[in-house]
Amino acid sequence: MPKVNVEGMYPPVKRLVAETMEQAQMQPDSAEAAGRLGMVLLAHRFPDVAEPCFERARRLNPNDERWHYYKGVICQRKKDFACAAEAFQRALGIKGDLFAAKVLLGESLFGMGDLSGSREWFESALKDRENAPRPRFGLAMVSLKEDKLEAARKDLESLVAAYPRYDEAKFTLGNLYRRQGEAAKAAALVAGYERSRSAEPTPAPFDDPLMREVNKLNVGPDAVRQRARRLASSGRLPAAIRLIEEGLREDPKQAPFHLDLVVLYGNAEMFDKAEASYQAALKTLPNDPTPHEAYGMMQLKRKDLPAAIAAFTKAIEAGPTLSSARFRLAQCLVKVGKKKEAEEQYRKVLESERHIQASVDLGLLLSAEGRHAEALPFLLAGQDQRVQDEAKLYHALGLAYEAAGKAELAQENLLRSKVIAAAQAHRADPALKSRSSARAGASARGRLR
Repeated sequence: MPKVNVEGMYPPVKRLVAETMEQAQMQPDSAEAAGRLGMVLLAHRFPDVAEPCFERARRLNPNDERWHYYKGVICQRKKDFACAAEAFQRALGIKGDLFAAKVLLGESLFGMGDLSGSREWFESALKDRENAPRPRFGLAMVSLKEDKLEAARKDLESLVAAYPRYDEAKFTLGNLYRRQGEAAKAAALVAGYERSRSAEPTPAPFDDPLMREVNKLNVGPDAVRQRARRLASSGRLPAAIRLIEEGLREDPKQAPFHLDLVVLYGNAEMFDKAEASYQAALKTLPNDPTPHEAYGMMQLKRKDLPAAIAAFTKAIEAGPTLSSARFRLAQCLVKVGKKKEAEEQYRKVLESERHIQASVDLGLLLSAEGRHAEALPFLLAGQDQRVQDEAKLYHALGLAYEAAGKAELAQENLLRSKVIAAAQAHRADPALKSRSSARAGASARGRLR
Protein backbone atom coordinates (compact mmCIF):
# COMPACT_ATOMS: atom_id res chain seq x y z
CA MET A 1 0.00 0.00 0.00
CA PRO A 2 1.24 3.53 -0.72
CA LYS A 3 2.41 5.67 2.18
CA VAL A 4 0.99 9.16 2.28
CA ASN A 5 2.72 12.08 3.95
CA VAL A 6 -0.05 13.58 6.10
CA GLU A 7 2.03 16.39 7.58
CA GLY A 8 0.62 19.84 6.88
CA MET A 9 -2.83 18.52 5.99
CA TYR A 10 -5.98 20.10 7.41
CA PRO A 11 -6.46 18.12 10.68
CA PRO A 12 -9.75 16.33 9.79
CA VAL A 13 -8.24 15.27 6.45
CA LYS A 14 -5.05 14.18 8.20
CA ARG A 15 -7.01 12.05 10.68
CA LEU A 16 -9.22 10.46 8.02
CA VAL A 17 -6.28 9.61 5.73
CA ALA A 18 -4.21 8.26 8.64
CA GLU A 19 -7.11 6.12 9.92
CA THR A 20 -8.00 4.62 6.54
CA MET A 21 -4.33 4.05 5.73
CA GLU A 22 -3.86 2.22 9.04
CA GLN A 23 -6.95 0.08 8.38
CA ALA A 24 -5.65 -0.82 4.91
CA GLN A 25 -2.26 -1.77 6.33
CA MET A 26 -3.85 -3.87 9.10
CA GLN A 27 -6.03 -5.69 6.53
CA PRO A 28 -3.65 -6.38 3.63
CA ASP A 29 -6.03 -8.91 2.08
CA SER A 30 -9.10 -6.66 2.22
CA ALA A 31 -10.20 -5.15 -1.08
CA GLU A 32 -12.71 -3.00 0.83
CA ALA A 33 -10.00 -1.45 3.01
CA ALA A 34 -7.71 -0.78 0.04
CA GLY A 35 -10.57 0.61 -2.02
CA ARG A 36 -11.82 2.85 0.76
CA LEU A 37 -8.33 4.32 1.16
CA GLY A 38 -8.34 5.00 -2.58
CA MET A 39 -11.73 6.71 -2.29
CA VAL A 40 -10.54 8.92 0.59
CA LEU A 41 -7.41 9.89 -1.34
CA LEU A 42 -9.37 10.55 -4.53
CA ALA A 43 -11.87 12.70 -2.59
CA HIS A 44 -8.99 14.87 -1.35
CA ARG A 45 -7.29 15.18 -4.75
CA PHE A 46 -4.48 12.70 -4.37
CA PRO A 47 -5.19 10.65 -7.52
CA ASP A 48 -1.61 9.45 -7.98
CA VAL A 49 -1.59 7.68 -4.61
CA ALA A 50 -5.24 6.66 -4.93
CA GLU A 51 -4.57 4.74 -8.16
CA PRO A 52 -2.40 1.94 -6.66
CA CYS A 53 -5.05 1.51 -3.94
CA PHE A 54 -7.69 0.83 -6.57
CA GLU A 55 -5.31 -1.40 -8.48
CA ARG A 56 -4.76 -3.46 -5.32
CA ALA A 57 -8.50 -3.60 -4.64
CA ARG A 58 -9.08 -4.79 -8.23
CA ARG A 59 -6.61 -7.63 -7.75
CA LEU A 60 -8.08 -8.64 -4.38
CA ASN A 61 -11.69 -8.53 -5.59
CA PRO A 62 -11.95 -8.36 -9.37
CA ASN A 63 -15.74 -8.80 -9.16
CA ASP A 64 -16.43 -5.41 -7.53
CA GLU A 65 -17.23 -2.89 -10.26
CA ARG A 66 -16.37 0.09 -8.05
CA TRP A 67 -12.63 -0.43 -8.08
CA HIS A 68 -12.49 -0.75 -11.86
CA TYR A 69 -14.66 2.35 -12.22
CA TYR A 70 -12.52 4.54 -9.95
CA LYS A 71 -9.37 3.32 -11.69
CA GLY A 72 -10.98 4.38 -14.99
CA VAL A 73 -11.87 7.83 -13.64
CA ILE A 74 -8.25 8.46 -12.66
CA CYS A 75 -6.90 7.18 -15.99
CA GLN A 76 -9.36 9.33 -17.95
CA ARG A 77 -8.39 12.46 -16.00
CA LYS A 78 -4.76 11.75 -16.95
CA LYS A 79 -5.90 11.32 -20.58
CA ASP A 80 -4.67 7.72 -20.54
CA PHE A 81 -7.70 6.68 -22.56
CA ALA A 82 -6.62 3.09 -23.21
CA CYS A 83 -6.22 2.48 -19.48
CA ALA A 84 -9.58 4.18 -18.79
CA ALA A 85 -11.41 2.19 -21.48
CA GLU A 86 -10.09 -1.13 -20.12
CA ALA A 87 -11.21 -0.22 -16.60
CA PHE A 88 -14.70 0.97 -17.62
CA GLN A 89 -15.21 -2.15 -19.77
CA ARG A 90 -14.39 -4.36 -16.81
CA ALA A 91 -16.78 -2.39 -14.59
CA LEU A 92 -19.56 -2.79 -17.15
CA GLY A 93 -18.78 -6.47 -17.52
CA ILE A 94 -19.70 -6.87 -13.85
CA LYS A 95 -22.59 -4.39 -13.68
CA GLY A 96 -23.96 -3.65 -17.12
CA ASP A 97 -26.35 -0.86 -16.12
CA LEU A 98 -23.70 1.65 -14.93
CA PHE A 99 -24.88 4.70 -16.86
CA ALA A 100 -21.87 6.87 -15.94
CA ALA A 101 -19.43 4.11 -16.94
CA LYS A 102 -21.09 3.86 -20.38
CA VAL A 103 -20.70 7.61 -20.92
CA LEU A 104 -17.09 7.69 -19.73
CA LEU A 105 -16.24 4.62 -21.81
CA GLY A 106 -17.72 6.37 -24.85
CA GLU A 107 -15.54 9.41 -24.13
CA SER A 108 -12.43 7.27 -23.60
CA LEU A 109 -12.93 5.43 -26.89
CA PHE A 110 -13.48 8.77 -28.60
CA GLY A 111 -10.16 9.92 -27.15
CA MET A 112 -8.54 6.82 -28.65
CA GLY A 113 -10.07 7.55 -32.05
CA ASP A 114 -12.43 4.55 -31.94
CA LEU A 115 -15.51 6.35 -33.31
CA SER A 116 -17.72 3.29 -33.85
CA GLY A 117 -17.05 2.01 -30.32
CA SER A 118 -17.64 5.45 -28.90
CA ARG A 119 -20.95 5.81 -30.77
CA GLU A 120 -22.07 2.39 -29.55
CA TRP A 121 -21.61 3.31 -25.88
CA PHE A 122 -23.13 6.77 -26.17
CA GLU A 123 -26.18 5.24 -27.85
CA SER A 124 -26.38 2.60 -25.12
CA ALA A 125 -26.31 5.33 -22.45
CA LEU A 126 -29.07 7.24 -24.28
CA LYS A 127 -31.24 4.12 -24.34
CA ASP A 128 -31.00 4.17 -20.55
CA ARG A 129 -31.64 7.94 -20.28
CA GLU A 130 -32.94 9.46 -23.47
CA ASN A 131 -32.55 13.11 -22.40
CA ALA A 132 -29.14 12.85 -20.72
CA PRO A 133 -27.03 15.73 -22.11
CA ARG A 134 -23.50 14.36 -21.80
CA PRO A 135 -23.89 11.26 -24.01
CA ARG A 136 -25.97 13.36 -26.45
CA PHE A 137 -23.06 15.79 -26.72
CA GLY A 138 -20.65 12.87 -27.12
CA LEU A 139 -22.76 11.50 -29.96
CA ALA A 140 -22.70 14.92 -31.65
CA MET A 141 -18.91 14.99 -31.41
CA VAL A 142 -18.70 11.54 -33.01
CA SER A 143 -21.00 12.71 -35.82
CA LEU A 144 -18.81 15.76 -36.42
CA LYS A 145 -15.71 13.56 -36.69
CA GLU A 146 -17.59 11.35 -39.17
CA ASP A 147 -18.70 14.43 -41.18
CA LYS A 148 -22.35 13.65 -40.39
CA LEU A 149 -23.05 17.34 -39.96
CA GLU A 150 -26.83 17.26 -39.97
CA ALA A 151 -26.95 14.56 -37.30
CA ALA A 152 -24.49 16.56 -35.18
CA ARG A 153 -26.51 19.72 -35.72
CA LYS A 154 -29.75 18.06 -34.64
CA ASP A 155 -28.18 16.77 -31.42
CA LEU A 156 -26.46 20.07 -30.60
CA GLU A 157 -29.58 22.15 -31.28
CA SER A 158 -31.64 19.92 -29.00
CA LEU A 159 -28.97 20.28 -26.28
CA VAL A 160 -28.81 24.06 -26.52
CA ALA A 161 -32.62 24.29 -26.44
CA ALA A 162 -32.81 22.09 -23.32
CA TYR A 163 -29.71 23.51 -21.59
CA PRO A 164 -29.32 27.17 -22.64
CA ARG A 165 -26.22 27.61 -20.47
CA TYR A 166 -24.40 24.48 -21.67
CA ASP A 167 -21.46 26.49 -22.95
CA GLU A 168 -19.48 23.70 -24.60
CA ALA A 169 -22.50 22.70 -26.68
CA LYS A 170 -23.13 26.34 -27.67
CA PHE A 171 -19.59 26.90 -28.88
CA THR A 172 -19.56 23.62 -30.80
CA LEU A 173 -22.87 24.46 -32.46
CA GLY A 174 -21.66 27.97 -33.28
CA ASN A 175 -18.57 26.53 -34.97
CA LEU A 176 -20.77 24.10 -36.91
CA TYR A 177 -22.98 26.97 -38.13
CA ARG A 178 -19.87 28.80 -39.36
CA ARG A 179 -18.66 25.61 -41.04
CA GLN A 180 -21.99 25.39 -42.86
CA GLY A 181 -21.76 29.04 -43.96
CA GLU A 182 -24.40 30.36 -41.54
CA ALA A 183 -22.44 33.21 -39.96
CA ALA A 184 -25.57 35.10 -38.86
CA LYS A 185 -26.86 32.10 -36.91
CA ALA A 186 -23.46 31.64 -35.31
CA ALA A 187 -23.37 35.32 -34.31
CA ALA A 188 -26.89 35.14 -32.82
CA LEU A 189 -25.91 32.07 -30.81
CA VAL A 190 -22.80 33.81 -29.46
CA ALA A 191 -24.87 36.92 -28.63
CA GLY A 192 -27.26 34.74 -26.65
CA TYR A 193 -24.30 33.17 -24.90
CA GLU A 194 -22.93 36.63 -24.06
CA ARG A 195 -26.24 37.59 -22.47
CA SER A 196 -26.66 34.40 -20.44
CA ARG A 197 -23.04 33.62 -19.60
CA SER A 198 -22.21 33.04 -15.95
CA ALA A 199 -18.77 33.74 -14.48
CA GLU A 200 -18.00 30.01 -14.70
CA PRO A 201 -18.89 27.77 -17.65
CA THR A 202 -21.94 25.67 -16.86
CA PRO A 203 -21.28 21.94 -17.26
CA ALA A 204 -24.00 19.56 -18.34
CA PRO A 205 -25.75 17.70 -15.51
CA PHE A 206 -24.21 14.26 -15.07
CA ASP A 207 -25.54 11.63 -12.69
CA ASP A 208 -22.60 9.73 -11.21
CA PRO A 209 -23.61 7.85 -8.01
CA LEU A 210 -20.18 6.24 -7.54
CA MET A 211 -18.38 9.58 -7.57
CA ARG A 212 -21.02 10.98 -5.20
CA GLU A 213 -19.92 8.33 -2.71
CA VAL A 214 -16.34 9.55 -3.10
CA ASN A 215 -17.31 13.19 -2.66
CA LYS A 216 -19.19 12.41 0.56
CA LEU A 217 -15.83 11.45 2.09
CA ASN A 218 -14.36 14.91 1.49
CA VAL A 219 -13.78 16.63 4.84
CA GLY A 220 -11.37 19.29 3.50
CA PRO A 221 -11.79 23.04 4.01
CA ASP A 222 -13.39 23.62 0.60
CA ALA A 223 -15.97 20.92 1.28
CA VAL A 224 -16.72 22.42 4.71
CA ARG A 225 -17.26 25.84 3.13
CA GLN A 226 -19.55 24.39 0.45
CA ARG A 227 -21.66 22.66 3.08
CA ALA A 228 -21.87 25.87 5.10
CA ARG A 229 -23.02 27.78 2.01
CA ARG A 230 -25.74 25.21 1.36
CA LEU A 231 -26.89 25.45 4.98
CA ALA A 232 -26.96 29.25 4.88
CA SER A 233 -28.82 29.36 1.55
CA SER A 234 -31.45 26.97 2.93
CA GLY A 235 -32.07 29.28 5.91
CA ARG A 236 -30.03 27.31 8.45
CA LEU A 237 -27.69 30.16 9.31
CA PRO A 238 -26.81 29.04 12.88
CA ALA A 239 -25.83 25.58 11.60
CA ALA A 240 -23.64 27.16 8.90
CA ILE A 241 -21.91 29.33 11.51
CA ARG A 242 -21.31 26.34 13.80
CA LEU A 243 -19.78 24.37 10.93
CA ILE A 244 -17.28 27.13 10.06
CA GLU A 245 -16.49 27.79 13.73
CA GLU A 246 -15.71 24.09 14.16
CA GLY A 247 -13.45 24.27 11.11
CA LEU A 248 -11.56 27.19 12.67
CA ARG A 249 -11.10 25.30 15.91
CA GLU A 250 -9.52 22.53 13.85
CA ASP A 251 -7.16 24.97 12.14
CA PRO A 252 -7.15 28.66 13.21
CA LYS A 253 -4.91 29.50 10.24
CA GLN A 254 -7.61 28.77 7.70
CA ALA A 255 -8.12 32.32 6.45
CA PRO A 256 -11.13 31.46 4.18
CA PHE A 257 -13.06 30.43 7.30
CA HIS A 258 -12.52 33.90 8.80
CA LEU A 259 -13.81 35.44 5.56
CA ASP A 260 -16.92 33.25 5.63
CA LEU A 261 -17.61 34.20 9.23
CA VAL A 262 -17.44 37.93 8.45
CA VAL A 263 -20.39 37.45 6.07
CA LEU A 264 -22.23 34.79 8.10
CA TYR A 265 -22.00 36.78 11.35
CA GLY A 266 -23.09 39.87 9.46
CA ASN A 267 -26.14 38.06 8.03
CA ALA A 268 -26.96 36.90 11.57
CA GLU A 269 -26.53 40.52 12.79
CA MET A 270 -23.73 39.42 15.12
CA PHE A 271 -21.72 42.47 14.16
CA ASP A 272 -19.15 42.39 16.98
CA LYS A 273 -18.16 38.86 16.00
CA ALA A 274 -18.07 39.90 12.34
CA GLU A 275 -15.66 42.73 13.21
CA ALA A 276 -13.41 40.28 15.10
CA SER A 277 -13.40 37.87 12.16
CA TYR A 278 -12.50 40.72 9.81
CA GLN A 279 -9.49 41.65 11.97
CA ALA A 280 -8.43 37.98 12.13
CA ALA A 281 -8.69 37.71 8.35
CA LEU A 282 -6.55 40.84 7.90
CA LYS A 283 -3.82 39.29 10.04
CA THR A 284 -3.65 36.14 7.93
CA LEU A 285 -4.23 37.93 4.58
CA PRO A 286 -2.74 41.41 5.05
CA ASN A 287 -2.43 42.25 1.34
CA ASP A 288 -5.48 40.40 0.08
CA PRO A 289 -8.62 42.24 -1.13
CA THR A 290 -11.10 39.58 -0.01
CA PRO A 291 -11.26 40.51 3.73
CA HIS A 292 -12.26 44.05 2.73
CA GLU A 293 -14.87 42.73 0.32
CA ALA A 294 -16.35 40.44 3.00
CA TYR A 295 -16.34 43.37 5.44
CA GLY A 296 -18.17 45.49 2.86
CA MET A 297 -20.87 42.82 2.55
CA MET A 298 -21.26 42.84 6.33
CA GLN A 299 -21.62 46.63 6.33
CA LEU A 300 -24.31 46.33 3.66
CA LYS A 301 -26.22 44.03 5.99
CA ARG A 302 -25.71 46.68 8.69
CA LYS A 303 -27.10 49.29 6.25
CA ASP A 304 -23.99 51.42 6.78
CA LEU A 305 -23.41 52.56 3.19
CA PRO A 306 -20.42 54.88 3.87
CA ALA A 307 -18.61 52.04 5.69
CA ALA A 308 -19.50 49.60 2.88
CA ILE A 309 -18.20 52.05 0.25
CA ALA A 310 -14.95 52.47 2.21
CA ALA A 311 -14.51 48.69 2.50
CA PHE A 312 -15.20 47.98 -1.18
CA THR A 313 -12.84 50.82 -2.15
CA LYS A 314 -10.09 49.23 -0.04
CA ALA A 315 -10.79 45.88 -1.70
CA ILE A 316 -10.36 47.44 -5.16
CA GLU A 317 -7.17 49.21 -4.11
CA ALA A 318 -5.74 45.88 -2.93
CA GLY A 319 -7.07 43.97 -5.95
CA PRO A 320 -7.98 46.17 -8.94
CA THR A 321 -9.24 43.16 -10.89
CA LEU A 322 -11.74 42.11 -8.19
CA SER A 323 -14.87 42.91 -10.19
CA SER A 324 -17.28 41.55 -7.57
CA ALA A 325 -16.16 44.28 -5.11
CA ARG A 326 -16.31 46.89 -7.86
CA PHE A 327 -19.86 45.82 -8.72
CA ARG A 328 -20.97 46.14 -5.07
CA LEU A 329 -19.26 49.53 -4.86
CA ALA A 330 -21.19 50.72 -7.92
CA GLN A 331 -24.49 49.62 -6.36
CA CYS A 332 -23.64 51.50 -3.14
CA LEU A 333 -22.68 54.65 -5.06
CA VAL A 334 -26.07 54.65 -6.80
CA LYS A 335 -27.82 54.46 -3.43
CA VAL A 336 -25.93 57.51 -2.10
CA GLY A 337 -26.62 59.49 -5.28
CA LYS A 338 -23.11 59.35 -6.78
CA LYS A 339 -24.35 58.28 -10.19
CA LYS A 340 -21.39 59.43 -12.27
CA GLU A 341 -18.95 57.48 -10.07
CA ALA A 342 -21.31 54.48 -10.15
CA GLU A 343 -21.45 54.55 -13.96
CA GLU A 344 -17.65 54.55 -14.09
CA GLN A 345 -17.45 51.51 -11.81
CA TYR A 346 -20.13 49.57 -13.73
CA ARG A 347 -18.27 50.20 -16.99
CA LYS A 348 -15.03 48.94 -15.44
CA VAL A 349 -16.80 45.75 -14.31
CA LEU A 350 -18.09 45.18 -17.84
CA GLU A 351 -14.63 45.80 -19.31
CA SER A 352 -13.26 42.93 -17.24
CA GLU A 353 -16.08 40.37 -17.51
CA ARG A 354 -19.56 39.67 -18.81
CA HIS A 355 -21.75 40.50 -15.83
CA ILE A 356 -25.50 40.41 -16.49
CA GLN A 357 -26.63 42.29 -13.38
CA ALA A 358 -23.96 44.98 -13.80
CA SER A 359 -25.11 45.45 -17.39
CA VAL A 360 -28.76 45.75 -16.32
CA ASP A 361 -27.91 48.13 -13.47
CA LEU A 362 -25.92 50.35 -15.82
CA GLY A 363 -28.80 50.30 -18.31
CA LEU A 364 -31.25 51.35 -15.58
CA LEU A 365 -28.93 54.13 -14.48
CA LEU A 366 -28.63 55.49 -18.02
CA SER A 367 -32.38 55.12 -18.58
CA ALA A 368 -33.14 57.13 -15.42
CA GLU A 369 -31.06 59.96 -16.91
CA GLY A 370 -33.01 59.82 -20.17
CA ARG A 371 -30.11 58.25 -22.11
CA HIS A 372 -32.38 55.58 -23.62
CA ALA A 373 -30.44 54.78 -26.80
CA GLU A 374 -27.27 54.31 -24.75
CA ALA A 375 -29.14 52.18 -22.20
CA LEU A 376 -30.73 49.75 -24.67
CA PRO A 377 -27.82 47.32 -25.32
CA PHE A 378 -27.09 47.08 -21.59
CA LEU A 379 -30.74 46.40 -20.76
CA LEU A 380 -31.01 43.72 -23.45
CA ALA A 381 -28.37 41.68 -21.58
CA GLY A 382 -30.95 41.02 -18.86
CA GLN A 383 -33.79 40.00 -21.14
CA ASP A 384 -35.20 36.58 -20.18
CA GLN A 385 -32.58 36.25 -17.41
CA ARG A 386 -32.97 36.07 -13.65
CA VAL A 387 -32.09 39.60 -12.57
CA GLN A 388 -33.02 42.00 -9.80
CA ASP A 389 -35.73 44.59 -10.52
CA GLU A 390 -37.31 42.75 -13.44
CA ALA A 391 -40.25 45.13 -13.55
CA LYS A 392 -37.89 48.12 -13.78
CA LEU A 393 -35.85 46.36 -16.48
CA TYR A 394 -38.84 45.86 -18.80
CA HIS A 395 -40.18 49.34 -18.07
CA ALA A 396 -36.81 50.81 -19.07
CA LEU A 397 -36.73 48.60 -22.18
CA GLY A 398 -40.19 49.89 -23.08
CA LEU A 399 -39.01 53.50 -22.75
CA ALA A 400 -35.88 52.77 -24.81
CA TYR A 401 -37.92 51.22 -27.63
CA GLU A 402 -40.40 54.10 -27.42
CA ALA A 403 -37.53 56.59 -27.82
CA ALA A 404 -36.29 54.56 -30.80
CA GLY A 405 -39.72 54.77 -32.44
CA LYS A 406 -40.46 51.04 -32.05
CA ALA A 407 -43.98 51.33 -30.69
CA GLU A 408 -44.90 47.63 -30.78
CA LEU A 409 -41.82 46.55 -28.83
CA ALA A 410 -42.30 49.46 -26.44
CA GLN A 411 -45.87 48.41 -25.70
CA GLU A 412 -44.91 44.76 -25.30
CA ASN A 413 -42.18 45.54 -22.72
CA LEU A 414 -44.23 48.12 -20.80
CA LEU A 415 -47.06 45.59 -20.50
CA ARG A 416 -44.64 42.90 -19.36
CA SER A 417 -43.33 45.31 -16.71
CA LYS A 418 -46.86 45.87 -15.39
CA VAL A 419 -47.59 42.13 -15.26
CA ILE A 420 -44.36 41.42 -13.34
CA ALA A 421 -44.98 44.32 -10.94
CA ALA A 422 -48.52 43.09 -10.26
CA ALA A 423 -47.29 39.55 -9.61
CA GLN A 424 -44.61 40.86 -7.23
CA ALA A 425 -47.18 42.96 -5.36
CA HIS A 426 -49.45 39.92 -5.07
CA ARG A 427 -46.65 37.79 -3.62
CA ALA A 428 -45.66 40.52 -1.18
CA ASP A 429 -49.18 41.24 0.15
CA PRO A 430 -50.43 38.59 2.64
CA ALA A 431 -54.00 39.90 2.34
CA LEU A 432 -53.99 39.37 -1.43
CA LYS A 433 -52.58 35.87 -0.95
CA SER A 434 -55.25 35.07 1.61
CA ARG A 435 -58.08 36.29 -0.64
CA SER A 436 -56.65 34.37 -3.59
CA SER A 437 -56.44 31.17 -1.49
CA ALA A 438 -60.00 31.67 -0.28
CA ARG A 439 -61.29 32.10 -3.84
CA ALA A 440 -59.39 28.98 -4.95
CA GLY A 441 -60.87 27.02 -2.02
CA ALA A 442 -64.40 28.18 -2.77
CA SER A 443 -63.97 27.27 -6.43
CA ALA A 444 -62.74 23.80 -5.50
CA ARG A 445 -65.63 23.24 -3.11
CA GLY A 446 -68.06 24.35 -5.85
CA ARG A 447 -66.61 21.79 -8.26
CA LEU A 448 -66.92 19.04 -5.64
CA ARG A 449 -70.58 19.86 -5.14
